Formats: sequence, structure tokens, C-alpha cells
Amino acid sequence: MSLHIELNPEQEDALRSLSAWHHKSVEEIVCEAVQKFIRESSTSDDWEERKARALQAVGRFRSGKRRVSEQHDRYLAEAFE
Repeated sequence: MSLHIELNPEQEDALRSLSAWHHKSVEEIVCEAVQKFIRESSTSDDWEERKARALQAVGRFRSGKRRVSEQHDRYLAEAFE
């Protein structure tokens, strides 16, 4: 199957740069991106798997901060200052 896709100049430039950086053709880069998009958005099973992985990470890391669930907005603002 052959498709014709029109990209804006910025998208085309970005793809050409990625192509050169990864030593792959533009077609390979596009096909890999499409496959990744299909895989990540195809079924609810993917969502359930991602959710399970995220929940496994809960409590595994320590920030040294207290009351993070209550103060998350303040901590986020401080991190971006």
C-alpha cells in the first residue's frame, strides 16, 4: 500500500534531521513512528499494562519532601524556578 502524506516545512526538516541523526531513511522513521503510535493506542490492554507499571512505581522513590500529596503544586513551582 502506498500513501501520500503532506507535511509542513518544519515537520519535513525535523524528519530529515532525525533521518540523518539515526542513519535511517525518512520512510523508516515514519514507519517506526506510525507503528509505535498504533501499538500505544490500539487496545485497552495497553492502557491497563501502562497503568499497572505506573502503580508498581508508587512508593519506590523518595524525594525527601514531606506532604507531597498536599504540597505538589508548590514543589512543582519551586522546581521550575
